[in-house]
Amino acid sequence: MKKLLLVLTLGLAIISCKKEIDSPPENVLTDGQIITMDTLLAMYEGDAIKFTTDVSVFATVTMDEVDGNVYKNIYIQDGESAINMRLQSSGDLYVGDYIRINLNGTVLSKFSGVMQLDSVDYSKNIAIQSKNKPLSPKVVTVADINSSFQTLLFNEGVNPNTHIPFEYLSQLVKLENVQFTASELGGTYADGPAQQSKNIYLEDCNGNQIIIRNSGFASFANELIAEGNGTLTAIVSRYNEELQIYIRSFGEIDMAGDRCAGQISLNNFESNTLDGWQSISVSGAISWLPKTLGGNTFANISNYDGTTNIACETWLVSPEINLSSSPTASISLNNDVNYSGAQLQMLVSTEYTGTGDPSQTGNWTDITASVTWDPNTTSWGFSSTGEIDLTQFVGNTIYIAFKYTGTASDGSTWELDDIKITG
Repeated sequence: MKKLLLVLTLGLAIISCKKEIDSPPENVLTDGQIITMDTLLAMYEGDAIKFTTDVSVFATVTMDEVDGNVYKNIYIQDGESAINMRLQSSGDLYVGDYIRINLNGTVLSKFSGVMQLDSVDYSKNIAIQSKNKPLSPKVVTVADINSSFQTLLFNEGVNPNTHIPFEYLSQLVKLENVQFTASELGGTYADGPAQQSKNIYLEDCNGNQIIIRNSGFASFANELIAEGNGTLTAIVSRYNEELQIYIRSFGEIDMAGDRCAGQISLNNFESNTLDGWQSISVSGAISWLPKTLGGNTFANISNYDGTTNIACETWLVSPEINLSSSPTASISLNNDVNYSGAQLQMLVSTEYTGTGDPSQTGNWTDITASVTWDPNTTSWGFSSTGEIDLTQFVGNTIYIAFKYTGTASDGSTWELDDIKITG
């Protein structure tokens, strides 16, 4: 009997010492109607929709929060349809997660032109179906995205209160044979110390450009911008009428190749800033400013304030341009002039340092006579200058300037765009 009691006691002790392995609870969503991402996006008709029943969609995570370029929001995609998903708090969602989203309690809306699924509770609305199944990015060109976006803006102007499909919006894409514009080189992707976001410019070898929007909280904010040419994987987005893309991972910036041969785009002013160019007033309170008309942004100056002309001298000075390894070089731009006034002057300096009054600093060579300016001063419409020879300046670092002069009795309005160096 004593032996039996001893065996039973030992058995109970062994059982009591055995522990169950802890495992996190898995989200189990309530069964309900299943719809596609296409159907979800088509529901939007101008007003936010709050879901109050169990309706689910399936999608794959295409951008997560790991690199810090987005916070409490991710991007998801199913087929050709994609959306920005905004989380109430950060969750354990990563690129390649295939998830089910119960829409109950979430809100479908549009923010600055981007369709979003808002108020998503990770613990209640999300169930991970499988992991490590990333989508392959769609290979596109900068021109493809720009063209599609311009078509979208036109259609939205006709039907502003409906969801109009934009072929690439919120989608995962891969851009090949691209590089950051010359004016960005030497800078960083964002302002990490001040935690300020930043727009930088990407271009292809034909001069087509697109904005890259980077967060000051991104892990790569303080990294120097890649100087070569190559590929970039990104998410397409927008901010109202401004097209922009997001880098989803620093490791997907693969730009170690040679830069495009023969062309530097100095700026198309599409950021709605002068972006690297300086407006320097030598006299009179008149400045070169970005102006947008018909979806196109350009540099504009006029000394007429609505009632009178203001006497002034104002320079528009380029970023530094390195022609040290160029055997030849030329510049071209589009220009438009209206109203009577002094001729715009175009000048080049190999001595200007990028700061100070250009009328007093550095020697400038006036090449105005080589420029084919817009011949029509009585109506609007851009005209190309054609190629303006800069070969006399090769082997140097140069600055290009446009000098505007107005008087108290007259002054033209000048507009400049699509400034490019070839060489």
